[in-house]
Amino acid sequence: MGSAGLAPQNRPPCTRRPFILIALLVLPLLIGPEVQGVARWFALGSFSLNSGLTLISLIAVLSAWNEDLGPYSLLLALDVVTFQPDAASTLALTGAAFGLALANRDRRARAIGAVGVFATAWASLTPNLPPQPFVEGVIPAVWSVSPIVAIALALSLIASLALILSASGDPRAPRFTLAGAMAGFVAAALLRDYPAPLIGYGAASIIGLGLALPAIRSEETGT
Repeated sequence: MGSAGLAPQNRPPCTRRPFILIALLVLPLLIGPEVQGVARWFALGSFSLNSGLTLISLIAVLSAWNEDLGPYSLLLALDVVTFQPDAASTLALTGAAFGLALANRDRRARAIGAVGVFATAWASLTPNLPPQPFVEGVIPAVWSVSPIVAIALALSLIASLALILSASGDPRAPRFTLAGAMAGFVAAALLRDYPAPLIGYGAASIIGLGLALPAIRSEETGT
């Protein structure tokens, strides 16, 4: 395992906080709401937030800061979302694990990414819920009206990933895990009816990215 992703003086002692967030990720399984056997939302009054889109980006970044336990926190989160079940979240965590493996040459993260591929396949066996307009299937829906706008939206998502990866002033491992997680969410939205991050109608992905981006460079992220 290498340590190129984080300079020792910039590595905050994140030991507990990823696991606290994973405990929050469990809440939908315990208290719902549940729709056709699927429980992956936080109910907030009259609206809900997708738990994976809200928390996984930050979990990925915090896991990257923790060289010793980080891969295992990704594995634990993967276990949780597999049983929600949420193939988009399993794919996001798979991308985060491969991002961490690429940044740190961490064999454990690479193995967890391989497990994530199978977890995603298993979670995908669950019949898809009816798509929500303006939330899921966004690019195909826009394509039917204006292919140029659909292409522009797709390019904007690719550009957002490129910006995260190219921010050379920030530590490498958190950037790579965040980009991997976001790539997983984007791929899931293109492959099946899952929420489209950032371009879809919904606050969860914006909140998730807003929480994760400051944590990329913060030295006070966790304790």
